[in-house]
Amino acid sequence: MIEAAVRVREGSVLSGAVMIALRTQKLGAFKTPDRIDFLPELPKGPSGKIRRLKLLELT
Repeated sequence: MIEAAVRVREGSVLSGAVMIALRTQKLGAFKTPDRIDFLPELPKGPSGKIRRLKLLELT
């Protein structure tokens, strides 16, 4: 299962279904995530990089 974690701007009307449909159209079904998790903030380390292992705990 492929998952994606995203943060969208306040007031955005973007939904997971719309994002999956756009990704399928642009990239193809085999590169499209099966599930998209919307988070208020992506966890970042001191260097500003996204902490991928922390994402596993949050989703």
